Amino acid sequence: MAILALVALTAVAFLPVKDADFISYDDFEYVVSNPNVLKGLHPKGLGWAITSFDAGNWHPLTWVSHMLDVSLFGLRPGAHHLTNLVLHTTAAVLLLILLTGMTGALWPSFFVAALFAIHPLHVESVAWVSERKDVLSGLFAMLTLLAYLRYLKRPGPQRYLAIVAVFTLGLMAKPMLVTLPFALLLLDWWPMCRFPVNAPRGTASRTEIGWRLSLEKAPLLALAAVSSVLTYLAQKHGGAMAGTDIFPLAARLSNALVSYVKYIGKMLWPLDLIYFYPHPIGTLSNGQAALSLLFLGAITAIAVACRRSRPWLITGWLWYMGTLVPVIGVIQVGRQAMADRYSYLPLIGLFVAITWEARSRTFTARGTTGALKVGGAVLLATFAGLTFRQSGYWKDMQELSNHLLESDPRNYVAYNMLGADFLLRHEAAKAAPLLRASLALSPDYHEARYNLGLALAEMGETDEALLQFVLLARANPRDAATLYNLGLRYVAKGNLHQALEIFSKALAIEPKRARIHYNIGRTLDALGRSGEAVGHYRAALALDPEYAEAHNNLGVTLAELGRKEEAIDHFEAAVRLAPLYAEAQANLARARGERPAPP
Repeated sequence: MAILALVALTAVAFLPVKDADFISYDDFEYVVSNPNVLKGLHPKGLGWAITSFDAGNWHPLTWVSHMLDVSLFGLRPGAHHLTNLVLHTTAAVLLLILLTGMTGALWPSFFVAALFAIHPLHVESVAWVSERKDVLSGLFAMLTLLAYLRYLKRPGPQRYLAIVAVFTLGLMAKPMLVTLPFALLLLDWWPMCRFPVNAPRGTASRTEIGWRLSLEKAPLLALAAVSSVLTYLAQKHGGAMAGTDIFPLAARLSNALVSYVKYIGKMLWPLDLIYFYPHPIGTLSNGQAALSLLFLGAITAIAVACRRSRPWLITGWLWYMGTLVPVIGVIQVGRQAMADRYSYLPLIGLFVAITWEARSRTFTARGTTGALKVGGAVLLATFAGLTFRQSGYWKDMQELSNHLLESDPRNYVAYNMLGADFLLRHEAAKAAPLLRASLALSPDYHEARYNLGLALAEMGETDEALLQFVLLARANPRDAATLYNLGLRYVAKGNLHQALEIFSKALAIEPKRARIHYNIGRTLDALGRSGEAVGHYRAALALDPEYAEAHNNLGVTLAELGRKEEAIDHFEAAVRLAPLYAEAQANLARARGERPAPP
């Protein structure tokens, strides 16, 4: 009954996601325009998923889940959104089963699971296709904890290996689970009560058990360390990690302290939730940071003081504090101060602490049980309504960004994303003013400048587009996408030698990008170096055998070199891959007309 109620409540709260579209904020990079994902689930795709550091993350299981969705549903966005919802709902059900199994208290466990399922702060994780990694890793986090509970009931090597296996899959969905081994130690304190709380301080049994419980987690900690290294490499490779020149350490620490408090505030009062909170670098006062530190220190002191009489407080509080560490901003990834999605698993700790504290007080105050149940029901109904409304904002990029601008009219990311959305629709004239507005608010926002360069190029403003990419290349000379687009602008200007030099730099950074090889081939062709062009066209096709334009251009070059039989093969491949490709059809007809008749 409790499980059915939880599933129904979650389904109603997130009902709007079934009509949501893909949004231009990462969904195209992850799914809609990702050639590896668009091929669906296939052996080569699995190899790419394991070795890929694309999107600044190493999360092969998340890539596989997107591929599986494409195989099953194509690019129907509603189906991709419903997959997220199913994963999230399953995680909530497993949380209910876990807490009930650990504590024996059904209704407090239901309340915590329901808060997890329908809290408005979790809308971003569920309603955003790109955040598949959140709900998928959340599911495996719950499976890891359930495997741990099963192991505690009857320890054995096979049951421990099950923990390791499920935890590994969770890390392959999202590396934020690196703190989970420490969370297991908190569960050892309460509710599993594996520490000898009443033993005298300093006794051998207390020390030995503490070490044994820590050593028990060593294999999991080792996996977490490996995942951390892979994540660091992926984020460094993707250029997502900000340097101390942009975000000084003092600013990061101040923001981290304030963000810890802000997440609690948004948990209690979940209004004005937006998808991007700008980093307050240079605007946070020392007083704000100091007050946040005092608040956090006071709560920690209370939890420590009550660790025996109210053990759920220290478990829940340290769960919250600890599981947020990877994303609290000390290691700054991106430009945000905080993000709703980062609270997905950490809030479980606060939900547990608050719920069990309220439950404990009903035992000491008569007549409060009924009031507590009514209050809990009202709270869940309120949160379900807020989540329903918040989910509706994720209908599309326009709706989402307009909501953001209503909350924060100076949000430079919202202007950029609105501009990018128009750019995807090939409405560059509408995109350009929005992108200029973004840059006016944040002149060093490279993504807005990049999009502005694309918009200007589409509008035929070649000189200004060239300028935008020159500025970007100066700021980040190791960004292959910027160099690639700068090369295209030089081609448009007729500066072929300069274009070739820039393309070559991009290729040195990203040697496995088919489109870079292809455009080097085109440039070499234009310079009369056909023999060299053939090698780059072949390299592009080795990386992407379904690259119709590369087949066509290789056919043209081979025909010019007198290798007509080979040319026809490539023209035929281009037409087969793109039946409406008029240029390839014309080239194929021309080549066949020149082909000698069979004897």
